[in-house]
Amino acid sequence: MKRVAYLFLVAVCCLSLVAGCGPKEPETETPQGEVESKTLYYALENDVASVNPNYRTLAAEHSLYRQIYEPLYFYNHNNGTVENRLAVSHTISEDGLEYTFTIKEGVKFHNGEEVTAEDVAFTVEEAAKSAYIGSTIANFKDAEVIDEYTVKLVLEAPYASFLENVSQLYILPKAYYNEVGKDGFEEKPIGCGAYMFVDRLPGSHITLKAFPDYYRGEAPIKDVKMMITSDATASALALEAGEINIIDLSSANYEKFKAMDNVTVLECPSPHITTIHFNTEVAPFDNKLVRQAINYAVDREFMMEVAVDGLGEVTSNIVHPMMFGHSPNARTYEYNPEKAKELLAEAGITTPMNIGTIRCTSFGEKIAPILQENLAEIGLIADIEVSDISFIDDACKGNYSIGIMGLVVYNGVALDMDAYSILFHSSAIDAFNLPRIDNPRIDELFALGRAAVDEAERLAYYQELNELVQEDTGWCMLYSKYTLMACTSDLNVTLYAPGAIYFYDCSWK
Repeated sequence: MKRVAYLFLVAVCCLSLVAGCGPKEPETETPQGEVESKTLYYALENDVASVNPNYRTLAAEHSLYRQIYEPLYFYNHNNGTVENRLAVSHTISEDGLEYTFTIKEGVKFHNGEEVTAEDVAFTVEEAAKSAYIGSTIANFKDAEVIDEYTVKLVLEAPYASFLENVSQLYILPKAYYNEVGKDGFEEKPIGCGAYMFVDRLPGSHITLKAFPDYYRGEAPIKDVKMMITSDATASALALEAGEINIIDLSSANYEKFKAMDNVTVLECPSPHITTIHFNTEVAPFDNKLVRQAINYAVDREFMMEVAVDGLGEVTSNIVHPMMFGHSPNARTYEYNPEKAKELLAEAGITTPMNIGTIRCTSFGEKIAPILQENLAEIGLIADIEVSDISFIDDACKGNYSIGIMGLVVYNGVALDMDAYSILFHSSAIDAFNLPRIDNPRIDELFALGRAAVDEAERLAYYQELNELVQEDTGWCMLYSKYTLMACTSDLNVTLYAPGAIYFYDCSWK
């Protein structure tokens, strides 16, 4: 199997670390039984807007999802393997229209009910209706339950990336979901993953407990608290004091923590890209020349130095070079304010012009003033508004003009351009097509690429797509940063590229 590519928007809300969020462990030697009962405290950079994996795909939410839900297969990007989870096996019909999965017997949801083919069919049907992730299983037509542990997924037309994408859906309990409804599920989510959801206090914490009947065996660490914090300084101090066990490490603390004996630094490459988004339905961003001008106006090198201390790579192409479909001929943008001014003049823009408000969460707070200054240098005047995670909802609905966000491509060695449909395709307007691009040729190229069996043909379609979106430029790519995390040295942790931690794989030393 080729590895799946997923895209998640990242936004960090302005919430403070709760003082005393976890008790500092005593320095005296602890008996093994007490070690096993210790609570793991994990710093979550922003709050979780939804616990339903079919309706949100923010990175922080997936930090929770991967603990309480389970997919059909697990793509281990550290060693390039594909591991069985809920699926025992699968077959694909010769015409590429039918995918039949055999489900593992005896797997239980957290309420004790067994996972069956009905749950898989229900999950896929629900996902297909989602504006957030529905396009990742495009061409899905119907789910047919063959027997208790066999489900057939039928497509309207072949779709080259269907297996990889459907395999990563988190399976939901049909009977329970229908009983409590969408709102009830938000209050008390149930999965079949290694950890059960216990409680949640918005802006403070999420409590998890190891599921005793987890089909792969009960997790070594029984209790976990995910503490909500966007204050990197407070997180770092809490880690030093032993009050937090795992944090996202800011680049400013990288060298300091590397030198500490009681802290382990974890790092891996990441295609996380910091971006500027334009609402192409709002003037002057409805003019392609204006969007191109801003791409030339931004000083990416300086932004990366200020935001992540240079621990990253500058990029202006939304499609990573490792991505299947990346085109070396796609337009790129270097720092050239004079070129930017020429494009504004060509667009008929009279400067100075007030272009509204640059919106961001605390994630973009460091670079917003630089963007403001870069814009002023070419005669575009903008205010700055730093808000909480509600900005993401506003952006999805088109209630913004220009904003700073992060784009993360979760990937393995082989990436596929098709995953970008949740950003480029017109069906994702009012979801994660934040520029609100409605281009029939883009939609057509996705359809052609999905249906093409010949790899060279697919590559040609997707490279044209890359070139088209770079020319149309609903975004301004800035830089990709490295994934940096840190944990207390008494903890065994595996960091899966490009930045995933499973509490099931953690243990106390």
